[in-house]
Amino acid sequence: MTDHALRLLRENPHLAELAVFPFHFDLTRADHVEDVMLASDGPLQPIAGDDTGGTYFVCADGSVLYADSEGSAEIIGDSVDEALEILVGLPGWHDVHEITEAAAALLAELSEAARTSVRQQPETPLGQQPIPGSPAG
Repeated sequence: MTDHALRLLRENPHLAELAVFPFHFDLTRADHVEDVMLASDGPLQPIAGDDTGGTYFVCADGSVLYADSEGSAEIIGDSVDEALEILVGLPGWHDVHEITEAAAALLAELSEAARTSVRQQPETPLGQQPIPGSPAG
């Protein structure tokens, strides 16, 4: 593994402590409670964990997979260096996935409401549409 940041954390206990708080990257928590496997069956090397039971793994291609304690997992960087940049630069990165799911659900509801609304409006011939602000519109 050639990730400079991971080597520095392993060699310098003070830096490793800074990674734990406030960035939740703890080298001493690299044991995940459940087995984690890729669909490709590729190897995963646990490197750190967080205070919620999640674990950071390095994949065969060097990318970093984060697996939470609820069974979800996602690639968070192309390397450990990049993953740490994300952890440091975006402290609330865990919430982005939840926000994305909530936004997708909201968009689906809005799309359905719009389709329903269009279906319920009577069709008006093109030249006979009321002008907004006029008595008929």
